[in-house]
Amino acid sequence: MPVNDEANVPNSRHPKDLKGLLKFCMETTRNEDAPVDIPSTYKQMDPERMKWLEEFLNSASVDVIQQLTLCISTLSEDKVLNPDIQEEDLADQELAFGAAEDWTGQIDMANNFHKLGGFQALEMCMRSPHSLCRQGACHLVGELTQNNTYCQGKVVEEEFLPKLLTILNSDPDGSARVKAMYAISCSIRAFEPAYEAFCGLDGFKQVCVSYDQANEKLKTKLSYFLLAMLRERASFLSTCLALDVPKILVRLMSQDTSPRISSDCETHAQLLKAIVSAHPSTGNDIATQHPNFTEHLRQTVEWAEGKPEFYDYCILALDLIEICGSALTDDEKTQRCNLQAMI
Repeated sequence: MPVNDEANVPNSRHPKDLKGLLKFCMETTRNEDAPVDIPSTYKQMDPERMKWLEEFLNSASVDVIQQLTLCISTLSEDKVLNPDIQEEDLADQELAFGAAEDWTGQIDMANNFHKLGGFQALEMCMRSPHSLCRQGACHLVGELTQNNTYCQGKVVEEEFLPKLLTILNSDPDGSARVKAMYAISCSIRAFEPAYEAFCGLDGFKQVCVSYDQANEKLKTKLSYFLLAMLRERASFLSTCLALDVPKILVRLMSQDTSPRISSDCETHAQLLKAIVSAHPSTGNDIATQHPNFTEHLRQTVEWAEGKPEFYDYCILALDLIEICGSALTDDEKTQRCNLQAMI
């Protein structure tokens, strides 16, 4: 179902029952077998043997609705809200989150999860004093809503977006905040009602505020989210400018006194380049308001010389130097061409 917010994930899912497993095995091993017409071979099977096989597969099939109901029941247990419970006592809930994710890989089963009362269980888990439950609930919301307009609509109707923003902005657990950002992104991307609802909550302003207390992983997710929104709709550029996103990014990218490249810098650079390329006068503003920024980028590129894992960032940095009003030297232009040829 989903296309992962952090990385593209195929729509195909693992088989969920023995029938699916048999089909999966036949398809994936077909190239390894001697040429054979599988459909005709199946038709030539002895009728009595075929009947036995079908009866066996039917009897061995898993009742997915029953499994989802069990997951929802487990996630709705009172101990989810009990502050006196230790997290090691929530092993059943941890398993339930994983099982629910597995069983809702198909859109119709994701929708069934909601229809069976699953969102009430998730809302309960989002209020849990236990980070395991809050993380699990946010992650599952993201999984359910990716490329699924039904579940995206239910997130809006059942007012999950304010709850997710609360976790993003104030949860004491950094991983829960990362999962909340993931859920928000999946819930509103490519779905206009959720986007409008998020705007109505000043959601993007709250996202920008979250940079101040975010760890590096969350900062990366925040910038990735804004970059995805900018690529999705050109009108989002005005939102980025109104919220001073370029200023935030320049600060994040140049806050270290010594040149280095942290894990989040490349995503920040991608977002900043996208904004400045679409609105060139922003590059001039950066040059005027942050005169040391391009020099910091030059020092970072110099620091990263001979480190292949940073070549992508170096290309972005050289591009930013140029579009922020500082001409590249001939050596820098040659360096950029060489880097582009190596990646």
